[in-house]
Amino acid sequence: MIAFARPAFPLACLFLVCFLTGQCRADFQTGLLAYYPFNGNTLDYSGNGRDLMLVGNPGFALGMFGQALVLDGTANQYAIRPVSDSVFDFGSGDFTVQAWVNFNPRSSIGEQTIIEKLTGTGGPGWSLTTPSFTHYQFFDSTAVALNGGSPTTGVWLDVIVERSGNLESLFVDGNLVVSKPTIGALLASPNPLLIGRRNLGDPRNFAMDGAVDDVAIWDRALTANEIATLWNGGQGTPVLAPPSPAPAPASLTLCVIGLAILAGYGWLRRTPLIAGRTTLA
Repeated sequence: MIAFARPAFPLACLFLVCFLTGQCRADFQTGLLAYYPFNGNTLDYSGNGRDLMLVGNPGFALGMFGQALVLDGTANQYAIRPVSDSVFDFGSGDFTVQAWVNFNPRSSIGEQTIIEKLTGTGGPGWSLTTPSFTHYQFFDSTAVALNGGSPTTGVWLDVIVERSGNLESLFVDGNLVVSKPTIGALLASPNPLLIGRRNLGDPRNFAMDGAVDDVAIWDRALTANEIATLWNGGQGTPVLAPPSPAPAPASLTLCVIGLAILAGYGWLRRTPLIAGRTTLA
């Protein structure tokens, strides 16, 4: 008699569901500190409760996935944490910050701050921005500045910065743009996380004119495969799957069907087909 290991069916069922429904995903939940899909609100969908607060009544419109936060390029509209979260200071640990952005075309485009946790003009803290709108820049209080890429208008762009060990890297649309060695731990800023403009201690504002979507922050460095998955050839992949109207029953149905097939096969293996014959040829 052939004995089948008990875990075989659950694993096979999981594989079947993933294959037929496309629900197989990278584990972006691991190490996720905050996740803002901006689907009509500024809630943190990581489960950590780090919701943002809107200032200046910005709106929402069609985004890269669902809806996106729309900012008008003035210093009056932005999203901000009401408190300073030490987990966003990063210190000497690994981290990843992602934002999908779509800048509005206009006659004169200057620097626009995407996201930061910074004090004043130069820190402590860190900032992801677009100096003179000629390139992206991530700079931090250790004096490391990553400069590269070419911001464009009217299209969705996936901008990611990460630190892995002693290396900081900037990715745009899934491609590595620049890397540099780190210089010690990032110094903590007392200011809160801010999206869409420079902090109030810098009068230059550097407000964002456009839309931002699917902002996520991790306390780990994403892998090259994970970054490629998020870009997904330009189609993008949301960090967490959006809620769907009852995926469980569909998955359960597939599992039940698979169970019935295996059970039927097992029954046939044990049921006589003709008198005196107890197994299938």
